[in-house]
Amino acid sequence: VQRIVTPGTLTDEALLDHQTNSALLAVNRTSRGIGTALLDLSSNDINVRLLASTQDLEALVGQLQPSEIVTLTQDVGELTTILGATAQVSAKAQVSAIDDRYFEQSLALEDLARHFDQDVLMQTGLSATDPCLGAANAALTYAKDTQCQDLAFLQRIRTTDNDQNISLDAHSRQNLELDRRANGDTDFTLLSLFDTTITPMGGRLLRRWLHAPSRQLDLVMRRQRWIQEALNGHHYEGIRQSLKPLGDLERILTRINLGSASPRDLAKLRDAVSHFPAILDALKVLSNELGEALGSRLTNFDTLANHLAEAIVESPPVTLREGGVMADGFSEELDRLRQMTSHSADWLAELEQSERDKTGISTLKVGYNRVHGYYIETSRAAKESVPEDYIRRQTLKNAERYITPALKAFEEDALRSQTRSLALERRLFGDLLIRVAEDSARLRDAIEALASTDVLACLAER
Repeated sequence: VQRIVTPGTLTDEALLDHQTNSALLAVNRTSRGIGTALLDLSSNDINVRLLASTQDLEALVGQLQPSEIVTLTQDVGELTTILGATAQVSAKAQVSAIDDRYFEQSLALEDLARHFDQDVLMQTGLSATDPCLGAANAALTYAKDTQCQDLAFLQRIRTTDNDQNISLDAHSRQNLELDRRANGDTDFTLLSLFDTTITPMGGRLLRRWLHAPSRQLDLVMRRQRWIQEALNGHHYEGIRQSLKPLGDLERILTRINLGSASPRDLAKLRDAVSHFPAILDALKVLSNELGEALGSRLTNFDTLANHLAEAIVESPPVTLREGGVMADGFSEELDRLRQMTSHSADWLAELEQSERDKTGISTLKVGYNRVHGYYIETSRAAKESVPEDYIRRQTLKNAERYITPALKAFEEDALRSQTRSLALERRLFGDLLIRVAEDSARLRDAIEALASTDVLACLAER
């Protein structure tokens, strides 16, 4: 088993809606409060929050809109009933139980300290009895089990103060029609009127901002100054234009971290990173504090951009199965093996002509199929002209296929070089994923800056 697919841990582009997050929420109901932990594989952190009541939990679920909720076995039924009663819970949210021991405080502290390689209490400011620890460990363990790996790229656990954002209850959220109307439709909502974002990650961030308006006056004012300056001279137009070549970098980076990225994922990342300087140029028209802070997170990616450009062909295939992903010149050994394979076509053409001359059979041809390998084919009528060193390989309705010692030796060499070439290319691609993953923290920071820029430019355009 390589991976278990669940609603809250999806990463495959074909299975995801680019406008919504695929997130997992763990809920730990105790006498000390309700501990929650949100884990989204598109980020590199776990976000925990302590709630006081069931009403707070309803509001939080409506705000976060997780795709999947995990909780203690004894709470599944009640939690399903409570959350099912609010119109703010997404219809696709699934509530399920996981092993109760993962919620235990002592095990949670031990597991989290091992994963983050530091004192989690010191990092988060939580107490040793805080139920958020059990929720965080349950979410992390569940994600590890479904992805069948350690998820080492998840390196931050953060606490969210309930006073940082405006909390909307289910009734208010429904009446405001933020992204869904009372009848369930998504048209003519606040999000549908606002959302002209360019990138998928920008669209998802705008949805989060609308569901959790910030209470932090300084942050709100910095955003407002960015928007006001972008409006002057319509600077937002150039900024939005510069974002168009970007794909869903957030989810591409997640697949890189998980080791499931495709060749085209790396090609999209290569093109995006090489485009960062153009985005920086577009942002230079702004001189406010927030604009400079966001722009500074897009610098120093030249080495990575050059490495990806040298490694991946311009238009790679969808999968690595048949090779043809790594660029010529990236590996001398791969180039040598490919040369051996490409020269085989010339050798086969020369063999076909020489065998025709030797046998006098003008219809003789050399071919290949996956089942029988290489062969020399003649018509049934030319059967008597076949030399003695021809060994019958296959009989067809109107033709005979043969192999010769020379062709057999060539077949072994050609297939061996092709197999070695594919194996080497897979190894080089795997090494490239590891190399890119080393920059994942910086890339994640840059992608967050791009998403924020996209949302701010969208608000300026509106």
